[in-house]
Amino acid sequence: MREGRAPSLTRKQRRAKAYKTDDHFRRVSEEWLEHNKSRWVKKHCADVRGSLERHVWPSLGAIPLNSITPPMLLEVLRTIEKTSANETAHRVRQRISAIFDYGIANGLATSNPAPQLKSLLSPVQKGSSRP
Repeated sequence: MREGRAPSLTRKQRRAKAYKTDDHFRRVSEEWLEHNKSRWVKKHCADVRGSLERHVWPSLGAIPLNSITPPMLLEVLRTIEKTSANETAHRVRQRISAIFDYGIANGLATSNPAPQLKSLLSPVQKGSSRP
């Protein structure tokens, strides 16, 4: 026994961690979508999936939740903002935050880096710009 831990338990934990892919962002996102699809109309579910497929999964999909940092998320959101899609950036941030909350609740993540980015996004223009 080393440092108060049983060697066989430590080996099992390392082996389990090495094979664990359940905590990757795309996998948790898919599970979150499945969990919520009965609450949403089909169009909304397709819109949510589409925004993740276009904007988030290409850069963050294969990364474990606990390895995703606020700067990584901010880079994704800033890329969306560069297309003058401020409202989309805000919606994607909300979806990412909900996915992290789902991951935390299911023991797949320990923190949610998305809420702290809300104030860093460009504001959404509401209503008409005409006087």
